[in-house]
Amino acid sequence: MRQFQTERSRMRQLETGSSRKRQLRQKAQDALERVSSRQKAQDAIERVSSRQNALERVSSRQNAYDALERDSSRQNAYDALEGVSSRQNALERVSSRQNALERVSSDRRPRML
Repeated sequence: MRQFQTERSRMRQLETGSSRKRQLRQKAQDALERVSSRQKAQDAIERVSSRQNALERVSSRQNAYDALERDSSRQNAYDALEGVSSRQNALERVSSRQNALERVSSDRRPRML
């Protein structure tokens, strides 16, 4: 009888040990899954961050292109103003010459006394 109880006790210990090992294996597996899940989330965050940085670089480049375009438009406006100013100066020179010719012409006309 005593031997039977000892055998039963050993069997319970073995079952308890196996059960404990299963629990530990399951806990370890759950922990690995949590770590894997966290790593996947971290990877996703890094991808989003990388995309955001790329978008910021594109936006920065676009702002630089826009600034260059505005500068180019301003330069074109300045060039147009210089062209207008140059034409206006030419017209003033022509007008001045014309006035000078009219004065010379009027000086050559016989004057009536």
